[in-house]
Amino acid sequence: MLLANLRWGKNVEKMRPIIAGVFTKSISIFVIKECYTVSMQTLLFFLILSPWIMAVGYLVVPNRGVLYGALALLGAGGLALFDTTTSWQLSINETIVYLIAFLDALLLGYFVWVGYRVRHWGVVALAAVQIVMFVLIEVLLGHGEGALLLLREASQWMLLIINGVGALIVAFAVVYIEAEAVDAVQKRRFVAYLLAFMGVMNLLVLANEVMLFFLLFELTTLASFVLIGFRDEEEARANALRALWMNQLGGVAILGAVLVAYAQGASRYIDGWVAGEASLLVVALMMVAALIKGATMPFDRWLLGAMVAPTPVSAMLHSATMVKIAPFMVLLFAPAFSHTALGGMMLLMLGFSMAFASYRGLQEATLKGVLGYSTIALLALMMLLALIDTPQSRTMALVLMLFHAMGKALLFLIAGVIERTLHAKRLDAMQGLFSAMPWVMLGAVGALMSLTLPPFGAFWAKYSAIVALAGRIDGAAYMVLVLASVIIASALLVLLYFKLLSLFFATQNPTQRITLSWGYSVPLMFLAAGALMASVLYLAWGAYAYVAWGLLALLVVLLLLVAWLRLGFDRATVYGCGERTSVTWSQNFYSFGVDIERSFTWLFGAMFVAFLVMATLLGVSL
Repeated sequence: MLLANLRWGKNVEKMRPIIAGVFTKSISIFVIKECYTVSMQTLLFFLILSPWIMAVGYLVVPNRGVLYGALALLGAGGLALFDTTTSWQLSINETIVYLIAFLDALLLGYFVWVGYRVRHWGVVALAAVQIVMFVLIEVLLGHGEGALLLLREASQWMLLIINGVGALIVAFAVVYIEAEAVDAVQKRRFVAYLLAFMGVMNLLVLANEVMLFFLLFELTTLASFVLIGFRDEEEARANALRALWMNQLGGVAILGAVLVAYAQGASRYIDGWVAGEASLLVVALMMVAALIKGATMPFDRWLLGAMVAPTPVSAMLHSATMVKIAPFMVLLFAPAFSHTALGGMMLLMLGFSMAFASYRGLQEATLKGVLGYSTIALLALMMLLALIDTPQSRTMALVLMLFHAMGKALLFLIAGVIERTLHAKRLDAMQGLFSAMPWVMLGAVGALMSLTLPPFGAFWAKYSAIVALAGRIDGAAYMVLVLASVIIASALLVLLYFKLLSLFFATQNPTQRITLSWGYSVPLMFLAAGALMASVLYLAWGAYAYVAWGLLALLVVLLLLVAWLRLGFDRATVYGCGERTSVTWSQNFYSFGVDIERSFTWLFGAMFVAFLVMATLLGVSL
């Protein structure tokens, strides 16, 4: 079988020291090399604490040079940690337990205050429910013995994404925010919020004690609320509140899982739950939290509403890092339920969500909207791969997480550049952008290719999902529906991305050539170079037989693009009745109609209810 010949899992393990070694030797910075000599614990604490220190430092002394240097160290730290194969854990102690409880209570109290201040009683009610559940947990549950923090394989990939891609987004944000119509203090706060969020994420992917995980999960909810509403406009405030209450539902699900686990005599540690201490109901409630954070249908509206925020917010929270909590959680819990009926039900939900989100992207009239729906679709694919739970599918889920983070961050930042320079948000205002900013658009083309075509990792992730699902049809006939959904969604995503490509090449744009500052250009170049280097390394050590034709395909595509630009031939005109009319594929939009789309929304809601009912029945029976 072709998939077996590619040797995914085994060879990706070989990529770790290769990626880290190539990077460190090519950069040759002494401090980066020192990351290899410090202890594991020191490096992890550096990644957890330094973003907070940087945030406070930038608020007090907003020195760009110092910040850029610190961000480079963060990226290097994430990469150096990715090189290690040593396990690590930190045991719990009583002082930390009380601190976590205090911070949990403080955060929930803040949610009540926010809801009361804006008279959003849904936020107040959900916060009140969480407070009652939290008090019950603290009164009833003991803490026992266990690891507070735990370094896992998925954690290493996430730390690379958070600190590598995240650092580049923050560097871009420093320049981007200068054009916002807010005072200097607010601009510094914006950058500080992003840095503090990185610290939260670094700790979240290590958390093993469930109440610490809950605290950090809800802190990411708070980050969404604050950053989506940063511009303090009516639409931004409304979308920020929607993100708040929808993600609060995920927090309620996590606390519900803790209470059910207590009733069944399980501990409050994630590794114990995965090992079989908890029932399927506990796992299902954690999966509900993951599906909400991953904006799976019908909870997609909170992520799409986030697109009103400044572009670095979309890139950081809602594409590159925060939404990756969803596949990360599925990777953790998949061994506990992947081959049960409950796992099959979730596969069906994810397949349908992927297909519908891919289709909805074809209806969008704004670039951020297109990128938002394609993000929802690919998040569903990441979770689906994780849930299949074979060594190959788990590896491909991690690979897709990395490729998606780099590609989508690059595309969102490019969308921000277009907004800043051309003041364009809608697709119909972006025709022929190649003539205005060829190098930026070449980066966009590369990002779209990395998410669509071979030999990039995203293509092989889709292929891996299709092969794995096809192999499970004999055991469960409903897998035909899941398989069909993934195939249809993959085709629609290709159509969607080629629609964007046709938009960029559609007509010659009369706008003069635009030159970007280094503050914009450098993060874009690093993201593009990172995606390219990851692709080359992935080819060289993950798919030996396809290196030659893969690199040849890349070269041919690039040469065609250059020829297209140089020759300048007419690319988007036809003749009809003697008149010349501009026609582009990008002008086509596709819609079911409001009634049908509303029916699909109810269908996804019903599937969520059925998922919980099934989990309850199976959990009680066990």
